[in-house]
Amino acid sequence: MCSAILHYAWKDIGFKQIQALVMEHNEKSAALCRKLGFEDNGITVLENVRYILYKMQLNRGCGREKDYVRQ
Repeated sequence: MCSAILHYAWKDIGFKQIQALVMEHNEKSAALCRKLGFEDNGITVLENVRYILYKMQLNRGCGREKDYVRQ
């Protein structure tokens, strides 16, 4: 399901990058981001809460087509 959403964001909406903020101790969400191909871009703080910032570049596509390129 998540890969289908990423594919939709690239192909139908035209997104070039997706970002996810994950609370620092939320291991399950962090693991899902890594599994999907997001890269850890360090810690950011919003309203005194620490988050890990994950990013994914969508250059050609993603998801079930297996034709995506991450940078």
